[in-house]
Amino acid sequence: MQKQALFCVLTLAFVLVLNVSVCGASQGIPIDIPGTQVHFFTLRYEAATPPYEQADLVWQRLSSIFQQWVEEGQNPNSLTAEMVTVETAPSGNKAIYLKGILIVEVDEYHAKQNRTNVDQLAKTWADNLRQGVTVFVESNVPSR
Repeated sequence: MQKQALFCVLTLAFVLVLNVSVCGASQGIPIDIPGTQVHFFTLRYEAATPPYEQADLVWQRLSSIFQQWVEEGQNPNSLTAEMVTVETAPSGNKAIYLKGILIVEVDEYHAKQNRTNVDQLAKTWADNLRQGVTVFVESNVPSR
């Protein structure tokens, strides 16, 4: 019985390794909205080195907007979910903007990794960011 169980585990492991090597080992860095625990998107990559600079850039852009909002008095009307938009970036890619500031571009690679198209993925990421902005504002508005 133990031999059969070991054989099954080894076979499953082999199939998983084979599947990853055949399909390409896409990895990801989860991008959350700072201070909210809301998952915005997963930055996918296949290279040996994770694209930490790209992830940091997204977090810097978000943090800059949130910090400015705090410095301006944390008015709940000056940072809202409605300020998240999907537009075409100068590169031609769909992009997610918050208060007119580019947050991240949505490309074919990420759409393929998510088994969708660029337009649908941009909508999903924008919806996630809207949720994150709402949670951020609600949890950071000073009590009056």
